[in-house]
Amino acid sequence: MAVQPPALRIPAEIQDIICHNLTFQRKDLLHLSRVCRHWHAVAEAVAWETVDELETLLRLMPRDAWEGASVYTGVMTVTLKRQPTASDWEPVLTKAGYVKTLCLDFVSQDLQWSIVRDPPPRSLFPALRELSIDDSFEHEMFDIESHFMAVLVPPTLSILRITSTYQDVCSDAASILECCCRESITTVHVNNQDYNEQERDIGFEWYTLGDLMDALQLCPRLSHVSLKLRLDKDPRLFIRLSESPALVSMNIDLGGDDRLQGWLEGGAPKYPPSRFSALRHLHIDGGSFFDAMSIIALPAQKAPCRKMEAIYVHAGHEDESGALQLLVEDINKWCDASTLRKVQIERAEWGEEIQEWPLVYEHIEPLTKFRGLTHVRMGGGMDGTRVTDVNCEAMARAWPELKELSVSVVAVHETGTACTLEALVPFARHCPRVQFLHLPLNAISIPEAVQPTASHPAAPRALDDYLKICVSYGAIADPHAVARFLCKLFPHRDLEVAYTSAYMSSGLTMLEEKQRIDQWSTVEALVDPRANQLKELPLDLRPRW
Repeated sequence: MAVQPPALRIPAEIQDIICHNLTFQRKDLLHLSRVCRHWHAVAEAVAWETVDELETLLRLMPRDAWEGASVYTGVMTVTLKRQPTASDWEPVLTKAGYVKTLCLDFVSQDLQWSIVRDPPPRSLFPALRELSIDDSFEHEMFDIESHFMAVLVPPTLSILRITSTYQDVCSDAASILECCCRESITTVHVNNQDYNEQERDIGFEWYTLGDLMDALQLCPRLSHVSLKLRLDKDPRLFIRLSESPALVSMNIDLGGDDRLQGWLEGGAPKYPPSRFSALRHLHIDGGSFFDAMSIIALPAQKAPCRKMEAIYVHAGHEDESGALQLLVEDINKWCDASTLRKVQIERAEWGEEIQEWPLVYEHIEPLTKFRGLTHVRMGGGMDGTRVTDVNCEAMARAWPELKELSVSVVAVHETGTACTLEALVPFARHCPRVQFLHLPLNAISIPEAVQPTASHPAAPRALDDYLKICVSYGAIADPHAVARFLCKLFPHRDLEVAYTSAYMSSGLTMLEEKQRIDQWSTVEALVDPRANQLKELPLDLRPRW
């Protein structure tokens, strides 16, 4: 008689990793939990970790307790036919106990009040950590009842996300925080930026935003805030947030309306000395470069050592060139060079009376102090650039850990660009981890591509095989010569080359632009490792992978 091998006992930690593989759907995990008792506990828990609608759980009640209904768009909802008993709730509670992330896009008023009147006998979602409410789809507006949220949300919720295109949701967010989870919440995302109601009550929206600000102040563990709104800048909002002692990440997006960029009565905020004491990640969209400067700056009596890790600023549509220079100088002055990794500064293009000025190296040079930078993006609504090959070499030498660099401006072909293909050489030599370069290049002259020699140990193979090069301006005469140069300069890279067409730029006719697009398409095909055109290149110049 054959002897069967012993069952393979995979540790629960490994089972959990396998079950979290994104290729598995819930039905796969539930099937696994049914057919293999050794996998049952882990597979079932992972299957119910994320639930996309409350109705999925309510359908676990006995069939005579509920009925399905369809709203006019075909979205299926659930209606409770009778008062649910404790035994009716039991199968729901068993699965709901696993839920860590709950996503809601619509729950009817009838269902909300049915659950409020006859709630489950114990906490519905005891393990819930993230709640996402998205009122942005084309069916009935999702009116959130605070009593319903009190049943759903446990006092352990960490992350709250609310989005709506139909109504102001600041008051809903405030109500959830105040009544349910203010002691546990760490992350709040409110997105009302696409709120498209024509007859909006701006005064009432500022009142509800005040409710949200009051609620945020009551959250001692609050570390991440993202507010995407369409309101004028109220200094109270920034002052309240500046007083949050645990705030690590702040994302304030006021939208792109030109009329919504000025401060309300009272002017710019007057911050307390301890402002933004824990801030590490700043994302501000709207207003002036000076607004970002006031957040980054530290009081005179404090040491210049703000431990920033990432800075994103999209602003300055009315600012002069000097304001941008002052911003990067303040970053240089107040931010710790040992922690800053990502800087992205874009000039906004709102309004019709935007001042025209180019991006110059003085806008970038203060950032060369930060040798640990991995991502640098400068550009937006700046007319042309004065950055040169020499400047590019200085940047490459300053940022040996660089992964992404973008100098993206409005191309002004009448003045051209001072950068040539020579600008790429220092990045090949000094930045072995670079994966994306967007530069304003003139490719008429082909330099002699020397074999790159990195100034420090090369990155692991898995990190440096792909490189995308985006080119703006892009004057070019010989696509084949450009392709040969790039392949020789980056011999061990899987190259991708793209030309950024200059829509509505001055100094280039439509025919010239089309010719330029065609020529760069040829370069793109020649450096593509899958393209047949590479057969035309000598073996020693073909990319290796």
